[in-house]
Amino acid sequence: MWSREMPNSTTPLRLMAKTLSDQGDVRAERWFEQAIKVSDGAASQVIEFAEFLARQGKMDEACKTLCDIGQANQQESRRVTRLLEAI
Repeated sequence: MWSREMPNSTTPLRLMAKTLSDQGDVRAERWFEQAIKVSDGAASQVIEFAEFLARQGKMDEACKTLCDIGQANQQESRRVTRLLEAI
């Protein structure tokens, strides 16, 4: 139902991705990727995906994902820097 009413909303996709991620379910990756696609690569979506990848131990993929971020506001840039330092 939500997809017909708000086809470009990332909220349901993000919620599903985070729920699966919190459970350690690798299917979260597909939901994160879909949220990135729907948001046209919004930095916040990409950062959340990179954080997920890092938690999965996929450090190289997380770094590559972060390096692909386009426009980011100051807060997002700080998140990227902190995450890259942690990896």
